[in-house]
Amino acid sequence: MIHAIVTRPDLAAAVEGCPSQAFPIYPGGTLKEDSEITVGSDHGETTGCWATYDLPHPATEVEVFSYYTDPSNTSKWKLDEAYANTGYAAFSSTTIPRLRAQVDISTIRTFLIAGPPNLRIDVSVCLCDPRSMAQ
Repeated sequence: MIHAIVTRPDLAAAVEGCPSQAFPIYPGGTLKEDSEITVGSDHGETTGCWATYDLPHPATEVEVFSYYTDPSNTSKWKLDEAYANTGYAAFSSTTIPRLRAQVDISTIRTFLIAGPPNLRIDVSVCLCDPRSMAQ
């Protein structure tokens, strides 16, 4: 899922649209769903969008995690934290103050526990704490 959270129209340039173009998507990722959302907070309303990307077969969670934790694939971003066992990584922009991103990598079975696996990434991008968006 990609969340591009824009609290004011002038912040849209930093997030680079919706879905966000500010953070790289694993090569071959296919947009599956997207929608604009608005949430309220102590700092006023925050408007954003989300998108779900499926990844190409035969990519694995390990390969995708390695892609995102390799600095050559995430130029202009600093890796702040990463947990290979859960497929989570958090980043901060090196060029735009307060611009943050997080990646969650997961495998989903088409028919619950059976059926072919679908590898997907959820990426949140915002000028805030990306975890402030419920996923």
